[in-house]
Amino acid sequence: LPEGITLAEYAHQGAYTLIATALLAGLFVLLALRPGSASAQSPIIRNLLLVWVGQNILLVASSILRVLDYIDAYSLTEWRIAALAWMVLVATGLVLICWRFMTGRSAGWLINANALAAGAVLTASTVVDYGAIAARWNVDHLRDPARLDLCYLDRLGSAALLPLIDLRDAPIGDT
Repeated sequence: LPEGITLAEYAHQGAYTLIATALLAGLFVLLALRPGSASAQSPIIRNLLLVWVGQNILLVASSILRVLDYIDAYSLTEWRIAALAWMVLVATGLVLICWRFMTGRSAGWLINANALAAGAVLTASTVVDYGAIAARWNVDHLRDPARLDLCYLDRLGSAALLPLIDLRDAPIGDT
């Protein structure tokens, strides 16, 4: 890590810029590069746009890696799962921007495709128990029992019950 930067600050730096870059990329494609416009026909502008959106996809991937490093160093929480879901949704939006641009789809198609992706993530989030996922991951990836955040697992309530039972029944030591 850079000098004077904590792992939390490092993880958050990448996540905060995603909103602005994704919205800016989408807005630029919708307004400046409408299918059939003069700017959309320019090979230089088309290539620059694809490079720019590709750079943003790499930024999202970097942010995902930062959060994964943070999870590895500390633990998985419901908020970190939500952050990863958000980042995957942003990456999906950027890929959809490229697809719309390369295939000449309409602005309505891009908006509907992004709304469908967001709806899918929100629908999945109503069904999936992020607390149970976090508890299971934290117990399964436990390296040092002293670092297990029992207060967080207590806050998860019944979602943490099965992983804690497995932890209770796990063998101790090398046997």
